[in-house]
Amino acid sequence: MKLVSENTGKTLTFETVAGEKYSNLKFVSLPDADMVADTGYDPMARHTQYWPYINDGTPNDYRAYPYAKFINAENKAVYFGIPWIRESSIVENSSPATMFTFPAGTTAAQIDNVRAMCLASGIEGFTVTTL
Repeated sequence: MKLVSENTGKTLTFETVAGEKYSNLKFVSLPDADMVADTGYDPMARHTQYWPYINDGTPNDYRAYPYAKFINAENKAVYFGIPWIRESSIVENSSPATMFTFPAGTTAAQIDNVRAMCLASGIEGFTVTTL
């Protein structure tokens, strides 16, 4: 799988060229090095860290390639240079749909609390149907 704009919003697991494994990161965007640096992240330092593992003709310049922005489980942004990620290791995390059934007498306030807990846990795009 490639990190291209068509895959934004997907939750991914991958390995870096240095062998580090990352799981369940939501792919958000493809910023450039300047945009990443504006967040306080140091792409030059990270480029130096990963450079010994990059052997595909990538220029030795952290500004010469795009970055991938992800959101982790703690709802914090994390960034990786595209050449730092082993493309063959990228997989989309998928999970089955889950249905909740609440007993008769469940109040609207209780359902709203469950909705809020789902959102706080990073679960989005769900539907609540009252029968």
